Amino acid sequence: MNPIRVDVVIPTLTALGYECKVCALVSHQLDLHKKYLQDCRDDYPEDLKQENVLLIHYINTLKQLYKHRICFRIIDAHSPMGLFQQLIHWPSKLPIFIVDKKLVCGGWKIDELEKLIDQRIRNDSQDLSNNCEPD
Repeated sequence: MNPIRVDVVIPTLTALGYECKVCALVSHQLDLHKKYLQDCRDDYPEDLKQENVLLIHYINTLKQLYKHRICFRIIDAHSPMGLFQQLIHWPSKLPIFIVDKKLVCGGWKIDELEKLIDQRIRNDSQDLSNNCEPD
């Protein structure tokens, strides 16, 4: 069975970790890097930071539950791909969880997302049993 791909469209903390390599070397040597990252984190609204913490928790929970059968791709909601996904799936709420480019769950409904993943697993196992015809 191929791994189930879950695309997650959510506003991300994009300023963290982006800097040129030369600046990174200098800032690490002068110990400015930690202060820079902390200042970036402090500039974001608290609700956006909490959503990202919640997303990490959801992903870790689902990875424990589905082990090797699932992989995630995070898409910034403000990126061209994120805007495109929002236009295609027209969610009522962010984040959008898109299971294998077909099944969509909007908002923080982990139970509904688990049902979509289980449905995908069932469909895969049915396809396998249908392809195994007796000789």
